[in-house]
Amino acid sequence: MQHHAERSCAPSADAAPDGARPGHPFGNRPGAEAGAAAPALCWHSRRNCRLTPRQLGACFAAVCAFHLLLALAFWALGFPLISLFAGIEVAALAAALVVHARHACDRETITLAADRLCVEQHCGARVRRIELPAAWVRVQPEGAGPSALVRLSAGGQSVRVGRHLCAAQRPLMARELRHALARAQQPPPGTPLP
Repeated sequence: MQHHAERSCAPSADAAPDGARPGHPFGNRPGAEAGAAAPALCWHSRRNCRLTPRQLGACFAAVCAFHLLLALAFWALGFPLISLFAGIEVAALAAALVVHARHACDRETITLAADRLCVEQHCGARVRRIELPAAWVRVQPEGAGPSALVRLSAGGQSVRVGRHLCAAQRPLMARELRHALARAQQPPPGTPLP
């Protein structure tokens, strides 16, 4: 069973935050306005949920009310077994909504700060955080085809990212990550060379 959350090719509100740089739809520098010495570069992606929790609850309540009326009507006509099946159907729908709600806030955050690339992935109640040395990170597609994720690897560690982006956005994010990692290796302007 697939989750009801859709992944859209249109950038979500988190895909291009207010601090996004022109020509870079994903990365932003959250500390740039505050005048931080070396602000981090961040990429955020999350599930594109169309319904708010309130809207989803209202839809569920409407379905439950309809099934209750249907069950009562058939009970009054002398078919009490229909009520049992209506209850099973509502229970199955409630279970599906619980699974959906657990993953509605799934997201990935990639942060490049100083000499570290930090990837934080939220999937349900689990949070996975991995730090890679920026100088050694390789950015490459994992496999071929439209569902291929982006693999970040350094040393013996690797992590797959781009799960919440559509296939057309993954190569763009990978290219932007490569450029950011290359720029992070260059000394700041005005730094004397040894």
